[in-house]
Amino acid sequence: MLAGKSQRSCKKILDRAKILEIELDEFHYRQYAIVTSRAKLDVEEEILREAYPDTDHAGLASLMLRPRLNEEDLLVLLAAKRDQLTPLSAVVTQASALAEKYEISTYDQNLAVELLRTS
Repeated sequence: MLAGKSQRSCKKILDRAKILEIELDEFHYRQYAIVTSRAKLDVEEEILREAYPDTDHAGLASLMLRPRLNEEDLLVLLAAKRDQLTPLSAVVTQASALAEKYEISTYDQNLAVELLRTS
């Protein structure tokens, strides 16, 4: 059991990850499971969403689409292995390639980055 979370709460987090088929990073799981401040977890979520604004993983996408997560889902999202998420640079690169392919002259990569960071 981790300090900060009860055994029951830890089991709920692991069960939720299993149901959503989300692989957890053990280090991140242990790191976030001991955090007792919801405000701190919310800040970490904001940082994560800015760095990784997208995913092809259905379970993670379902979490990322929600405006507010319960604590168990938030911990699943924060502890998810990062290779299941799409980094900001990859999203912008894909958008740039699509803009070029479809000859969208108004596409601005810097604006795209700013919009992704604020959404």
